[in-house]
Amino acid sequence: MANLLYGKQLANALGKDGSSDRDFRRVWKVAIQAVIAMLRFKSGLQKWTLRSDPRSKNAVVDHTLRGFYTLPPTPLRRLQKELPPDTVELVLHGLKGELLMGPDIVSLKVTVSQIKKRLEVHARNEVIKGRSSRALQLYSFIALGAVVHLLHQRRAVDDMETLQMLFLESEDQGEGSFSPDTMARLASVAASLPSTPTRGAIAAESTRDEAPAARVELTAVVFIHVYGLVAWGDPTAGGSIPWSLSERLSAGITFVVGNTRAFAAVGQQGSVTTWGDPACGGNSAHVAEHLKSRAFQLCYNEWAFTAFREGGQLVCWGDADAGGAPQEAAPALTSGVVKVCATEFAFAALKENGQVIAWGDPSVGGELPEAVKPKLMSGVVNLWSNTGAFVAAKEDGSVVAWGEPTSGAVIEANIKNLDSVFCNLRAFAAITTDGGAVAWGAPGCGGDASHVREQLQSGVVDIRGNGRAFAALKENGSVVCWGNPDFGGDASSTAHMLKHSVVDVVPSLKAFAALKEDPMSLGYTVHTWGDPQAGGDASTVAQSLIGNVLQVIANDWAFAARRDNGQVVCWGDPTSGGDLGDVAEKIEAGGGAVALYHTTRAFAAVLQNGSICSWGELSCGGDCTPAEFELAGEKVVDLCANDYAFCARSASGAVVAWGHKQYGGSIDEETVPKLRSGVTKMIGNKFSFLAMKRSGTYVT
Repeated sequence: MANLLYGKQLANALGKDGSSDRDFRRVWKVAIQAVIAMLRFKSGLQKWTLRSDPRSKNAVVDHTLRGFYTLPPTPLRRLQKELPPDTVELVLHGLKGELLMGPDIVSLKVTVSQIKKRLEVHARNEVIKGRSSRALQLYSFIALGAVVHLLHQRRAVDDMETLQMLFLESEDQGEGSFSPDTMARLASVAASLPSTPTRGAIAAESTRDEAPAARVELTAVVFIHVYGLVAWGDPTAGGSIPWSLSERLSAGITFVVGNTRAFAAVGQQGSVTTWGDPACGGNSAHVAEHLKSRAFQLCYNEWAFTAFREGGQLVCWGDADAGGAPQEAAPALTSGVVKVCATEFAFAALKENGQVIAWGDPSVGGELPEAVKPKLMSGVVNLWSNTGAFVAAKEDGSVVAWGEPTSGAVIEANIKNLDSVFCNLRAFAAITTDGGAVAWGAPGCGGDASHVREQLQSGVVDIRGNGRAFAALKENGSVVCWGNPDFGGDASSTAHMLKHSVVDVVPSLKAFAALKEDPMSLGYTVHTWGDPQAGGDASTVAQSLIGNVLQVIANDWAFAARRDNGQVVCWGDPTSGGDLGDVAEKIEAGGGAVALYHTTRAFAAVLQNGSICSWGELSCGGDCTPAEFELAGEKVVDLCANDYAFCARSASGAVVAWGHKQYGGSIDEETVPKLRSGVTKMIGNKFSFLAMKRSGTYVT
């Protein structure tokens, strides 16, 4: 991957593009970027960042703080000798000088990508506080999902760059990381900015005993993209926009979310518009006055929605019995809410004072039992949920659970000091602050890890789950599994291959596939376990899964892998895409696959020559022949899937669809003309699709 991404830049720097000039400074920078890209590709970010204390006084555990140091505040600029080794001061400003973040003490290993994620979280927290400031408008745009690019000394910086690399002060413009339109806008903005001090001046200054701390100053350029919407699919599940809403949704939309049967769209000023099944939140008329502005985030379960507004206020709608009407809880939700979680029929909110509020169906956590209510009045720092229960972590390390007993609402007293929590249908698994792992909930769903307790004492860095089992990844590259054996909870058949070098695990409904680092390639070797009929046995294609695998995806009953030469390898239920059949020849003729997608029982691929192919259950999109005819040879650049259908976007922004006709696989005649050009994004819920046509871009 690294050589594909940076090979062109390296060749140009070496003069192999036809020029005679060799820029060795640029060669060195590109080489460093390529090495970092390969390491991140193969090992992830875990080894590159620091871990923050999850039991800090922050209301919610914030993992974007990794690599950020906490020092006592000071009104004066810090001295270099006061900083920990290999750190620097970081300051982010807006284009008009607004202070967005900092000064923060940050590790030189922190990447630009992580800084952006940190800014997103910081902006969201500032919007929740709702305090008036010069930066509040920018914070609101960022919280709404605006795209942020960063400039350093008027140079656009790549997401892969670290703060250490910024000290190289290269004038390169990050080739390959930005679209031509984005690069042109950034260049125009950069040209209007005043020049900044060079690194040389800082370096000279830093030789003095009392020199101020070295500082990296970045300028945030916020791109606000707005869209108009086009819908198709099941009309009762949001697949048709009512005529009364068509004008409102034709422009000015920043983002959209959907639950199973309804959609909610947020406008440029934070207005919310809903449509779809009224029983699932498709009708918000009774709270319309509260949704006219200032909303910046939406949460939902299958039956209801809740909107975050500036100041931490929540507005709810949908099925009243599933959390759509807070009733007695409503007064406590008017301000200060920092996080919301949902079970199938209830919501719970964490407030900045550490209190938890719950509403909805009492059987799945919508009411706080008297036994736990006093424990949730203060001191809570994080909150999680599965379909039937909630779990809260307190600042003293204790854990409180409530909801359906068989879904994890009953928890042992020795489970404490949680860092990260993962869930499936009826169980929880968690990584503790000392790197161990614990589990609770329904034993048949992975709620009992007692037989692997010794293996989970330390070194756990991530956990993956399917419906009834979990797989823990350890820092030494090994994998530990537990849960229902028929769902992959027992990996004894392939345990000898899971003792080291595993970097990721992909779950299907009843099986797992592990991606193991391959020293002879830039890809992976794949090992599987679980239900053989659902992809747990890949022995028939094992030779094709040794090395050079770049991507593995799963639907409910099968897996598909993409190799570096574009070859696709499948296994699992043949009728659900586990057998390529004649499609293999089509993939080869198209130059190989460049990306894979899935519905519940089918797969689709975009090929090197821009064509598409699909295979698997016909009612779930296993045959794209009609869509190929409609494309008439136009190249496809993107695919989107819901549970039963696919849609494809061409280079001109035209959209075609295939799969279950009622659920988005067929576009009605009235909608077809609206999808012939200009579409830039697509999303779906379970039964319908939305196409987003960009109606404007604002840079601030």
